Amino acid sequence: MKHSAYLILAACMLASCQNEGKHTVTGEMTDLAGDTLIVYSREAGTDNEVRLDTVVAKNGKFVFDTDNTVMQEIIISVQDNMSMTYREVEFLLLPGHKVRISGQMSDPVFAGGTFYEDMNTVRNIQKEYTSKIDSIFQVCYDMEDKGIDEDSIRKVYQPAEELTRQMDERLFGYISSNPSKDISVYLLPQLSHENMGKSIELIDEKVKSGIMAPYYNYMKADFDKEEKRLEAEKNIQPGKPAPDFTLKDINGKDFTLSSLRGKYVVLDFWGSWCVWCIKGIPAMKEVYEKYNGKVEFVGIDCRDTEEKWREAVKEHGMPWINVRNDENSDVVSQYAVQGFPTKIIIDKEGKIVEVVVGESPEFYDSLKKILDK
Repeated sequence: MKHSAYLILAACMLASCQNEGKHTVTGEMTDLAGDTLIVYSREAGTDNEVRLDTVVAKNGKFVFDTDNTVMQEIIISVQDNMSMTYREVEFLLLPGHKVRISGQMSDPVFAGGTFYEDMNTVRNIQKEYTSKIDSIFQVCYDMEDKGIDEDSIRKVYQPAEELTRQMDERLFGYISSNPSKDISVYLLPQLSHENMGKSIELIDEKVKSGIMAPYYNYMKADFDKEEKRLEAEKNIQPGKPAPDFTLKDINGKDFTLSSLRGKYVVLDFWGSWCVWCIKGIPAMKEVYEKYNGKVEFVGIDCRDTEEKWREAVKEHGMPWINVRNDENSDVVSQYAVQGFPTKIIIDKEGKIVEVVVGESPEFYDSLKKILDK
């Protein structure tokens, strides 16, 4: 009887293992214990919408399937009920691959081929620095909670900046020594801009055009866009001419910035998805009404569909000129916009007076000083 029971148990375990092998992603984490996981996935190398699924983990084990006919960016997230924070595991699912994850959420171990073995190696390199950086962050958070002044916090934080620089150089060194590895492409967005540019040139052509091609092409395009923005940033300074542009307004007609020459102009880079952009609209309307005729506002909607843009303009009653930075234009890069909202004051000669990033009283103070003269 005992012999038969062992055979049945072994058969069940084998069946369970065989069943796990059918799934795209399997995991056994030591710190889950019956939690519900949130899985975010998106086709890598695209701006497609993120797909969201929930997966139940039983005794730390979980399985799920997702499309692995194309490369997928995957994030597995779980809430820590003690701290009410989220822990995450992020990785690439390569086409035709299956992945197994073990260890802990804070220190996962991947299996599924050479790429994932290399990922473990790289993560161990990063861990040498991130563990120290996280400790410094925690000290800074505690100091902030206690009301300690910013200068003191900044001094404590400085070693974290040096550790970040060292990690950046270490990862660049790894890529320099391993230009023919697919994992080198995966590391690109984790580098400083300077080292990312060097690495793009170092990576072997076979890797660039191989299984990692969608990811590489996306990161290369992102790097080129940032290069363009950094170059533009040199010209988006007080006293410099504001670059001219033409965009379609809310009525479908062409609007050209230079058509407002002879007037003060405010360019407002915003989006309906931007909480602070929306919060700032009432103050914008108040200033616009007060100085009507002395200044023109141009709202430049970014990262919205045309439908969402039109709905937002109508809902919030934005009475100024409204245009949209669509897929056929890149005024955002032309003006080196880094955050939203960004407001740019332009004088009557078409020169930049001031650039204000974020919803700040500084913008309204500056504009009032200019217009009250």
